Amino acid sequence: MIKNKLGTLGLAIVPLVIGLLVGLAVPVDFIRSRVATSLEGSQADAEHDHGDDDAHAGEADHVELSPTAQASMGLRTGLIKLSDYQSNFELPAFVREIPGASELHVASRFAGLVKKVFISKGETVVPGQPIAEVELTGEMLATAQSDLLDAQKQISIVEKEIARLEPSVLAGGVASKTLLEKKYERDRLIAKVETKSQELLVRGLTQEQIDEIIRSKKLLRTVTICVPENLIPPQLNAGNVMEGAPETFLVERLLAKPGMMTQTGEHLCLLSFHAVVVVEGQAYEKDLPFIRQAVSEKIPLLVSIGPDGAEERIPAQQVAFLSNHVDGETNTYPFYIYLVNEKLFETVYGANQADFIAWKWKPGQRAHIEIPEEKFTEQVVIPRDALAIDGLTNYVFRWNGVVEHNHDEDDPAHDDEDHELLDEYEALEVSVTYIDRNYVVIQLAGDLQKGDRIVFNNAGRLLFAMQSGSSGHAHHDHAH
Repeated sequence: MIKNKLGTLGLAIVPLVIGLLVGLAVPVDFIRSRVATSLEGSQADAEHDHGDDDAHAGEADHVELSPTAQASMGLRTGLIKLSDYQSNFELPAFVREIPGASELHVASRFAGLVKKVFISKGETVVPGQPIAEVELTGEMLATAQSDLLDAQKQISIVEKEIARLEPSVLAGGVASKTLLEKKYERDRLIAKVETKSQELLVRGLTQEQIDEIIRSKKLLRTVTICVPENLIPPQLNAGNVMEGAPETFLVERLLAKPGMMTQTGEHLCLLSFHAVVVVEGQAYEKDLPFIRQAVSEKIPLLVSIGPDGAEERIPAQQVAFLSNHVDGETNTYPFYIYLVNEKLFETVYGANQADFIAWKWKPGQRAHIEIPEEKFTEQVVIPRDALAIDGLTNYVFRWNGVVEHNHDEDDPAHDDEDHELLDEYEALEVSVTYIDRNYVVIQLAGDLQKGDRIVFNNAGRLLFAMQSGSSGHAHHDHAH
């Protein structure tokens, strides 16, 4: 047992002795030199890395732009100031034609051959304006006209007979009964003329046309079909909006063609009314209490129409009514706002002076209806494009003034006057209180102070330029 322990101890002592011998053989100065060199190299690497980080940090929060770059970007700036802002939440909407005022069918009341067409597709027409001239071929209308003329001629004959008999009756040569019978016959024929005139009115002729038939004693061969009156249903719940709207109609489809045969009731054209349109909002069930309140209390809402960044905002619009049906596809509740349309431009074309109107709001356009949500008082309100978002961090860019940048300072032979004046913008992190499609409410804190000038648009592009270093200017040898 003792021998085994001594053997184990000997094995442990051998490496220790070898290490001591190697240590004594190596000079102490050499060891100290190697350790010092290693420590100095580590410290130099650390300082180099730290210096690079500091230099990068110094350049990462600034971007310098030349006047040309700013002009090409259309860069706008503004001052930080306190103001009030009413925040809104948006509901999707679409511009629609007024129900009952689109695809208004104008039909022919006569059977005949279309001789002329006076309108064209896309043209704007008004009530009473001619649409087409039709040569009559209908038998019933021709018979009614013939009966009218025949009755009118019979009246003339009977009146002549009455005029002949009256002197004889007074002289006693002819019995008064004969004269009375002729007068009864005249009254019957006058009644027949009135009946046939009413029939022709029912068949589509005007009183002026009937009078012309009687005067000329000729059948009416052609008729001109015009845009009828009162095409817009008067029961539309548009309030006072409809009263100021011009009664003009757009020819959506033209079906009549010269040379075609048309029958009674056949459509000649389709018209639509665009002088007033309706904005159809799509409310969700949680929004219904406010929509009902907006209808009952006539709360003014804001309507925006157009693409993001170029939409037009139309304030003070009121909800006309809330639908009693749910849209099965979107599961939303439609509500409607009537909107008086505007003319973009109007052109007159052709020998017949066709009128073409380009309306500003067109059915199918996307829109939004803004519902008041929260009001902010004495807060910093900036445009949405003034905020740059990088992950969870929000930035605005403050203008720090003009800096002098030297292009050739690394060249030993550079000229002291070879420099450029640039605008410096500094990225400042901000805390956002509220944000929507158009504006942002931020807190006034830190380096950002009231009266500072910041960029109002293209903040996202400036952030990208700063992070990528695409501004191309190092931050050295410049003076504000």
